[in-house]
Parts: sequence; C-alpha cells; structure tokens
Amino acid sequence: MSNSTIDRARKADKATHNISELTGMAKMAIADGKVTSEEADTVRAFLAQASMYPSPLIENLIEDFDRIYADGIVDDEEKQELFELFSKLAGDPSTLGEMAKSSNLPLCDPPPPIRFEGSRFCLTGTFGSQLKRSGCEKVIRDRGGVIGGIAKSTDYLVIGEYATSSWKHSSMGNKILKAMAFRDDEGKPAIVSEGQFLSAL
Repeated sequence: MSNSTIDRARKADKATHNISELTGMAKMAIADGKVTSEEADTVRAFLAQASMYPSPLIENLIEDFDRIYADGIVDDEEKQELFELFSKLAGDPSTLGEMAKSSNLPLCDPPPPIRFEGSRFCLTGTFGSQLKRSGCEKVIRDRGGVIGGIAKSTDYLVIGEYATSSWKHSSMGNKILKAMAFRDDEGKPAIVSEGQFLSAL
C-alpha cells in the first residue's frame, strides 16, 4: 500500500471521527431545546480544526456557519437555524447532504431567464457546487446584481441543491413561503434552483 493511499485512509478516518464528535456536540447543544451563542461558538471552533480533514458534511456546515457569523452576530432566527442543523446532525447526519428533488420545491416552470444587472437576489439553503454559496454571491455582485433578504423588490430566490424534502419545516422554508406569497401577489421573485442559476452563467 502506497504512502498516499495510507494518508488518504487516515484523513478519511479522521473525518469520520470528527463527524462523530460533532454529532455528540449537537446532541448536547439541543438537549435543552435551544442553542446558545456559547454552544454555537464551540461548534464553530471545532469546525475550524475539522476543516483540515474535509468531507461534504463538514464543508456544508462550515459554509453555513460562515454565513451565519458573517455580520458577527448570531440573532434569534439564526440560532433557530442552528438548532435545526444540530437536530439533523444529532438524528441523521446524512440529511445534511440530501439533494432536494426539484419536484418538492416550488420552482418556476418553465425556468425564467436570469438577468444579473440591477436585479436583486436572495439565496437560501446549502449550495453543493464548487462555487458554494459565497461564490454564487460573488458572481451576482460581479455581474451587477444585489444580494438581500426576501422582499417585494426581490427578483430571484435561488435555492441551494442540498436540502431535505421537508423544506417547509426548515428555516429556509420561511424564505420560500414568503417568496411564494410575493410571487402570487406581485409576479416575483422568480424561484429557481442552484442548477438553473448555474446554467445562466
């Protein structure tokens, strides 16, 4: 067995161990029915170390934490999102990497053309492409678009490809339901998948 093969095996074992550690931390964090800022900070610090031995689940969690901590404050809505993430991790970690079927999502049919210049975008869910969510946001800004929350002025809601089929009961479900209501009343935003967004690049 070559040294490179042994090294890959060790990294895979370490990644598996890290996921087990995270599962235990998640169970402890949600035991009292909420996630505190201190618990979130502890998991974030662990993820920083775990990034040395990446796996799709670890990478998705790191991206979620980076987004949540982007403004330096973890508000109540974000704590609820973390609680839902930790609940999935504590119950069945594989659901954090489950690809949502487009038939389960209220995507526009047919998919609309996506124009960037002057358009307002909202992104939700976990993105599975190499660009990741942060890369998609950069593309939007570089092409003259604006990133923000869901509002009547939003032109596009882009849903990441990794989500569970029970999206209505997740934190991203609030954004999707609001977008659906605005779309019914105002004719927008268009709701598109990550794949449809990438096809427009």
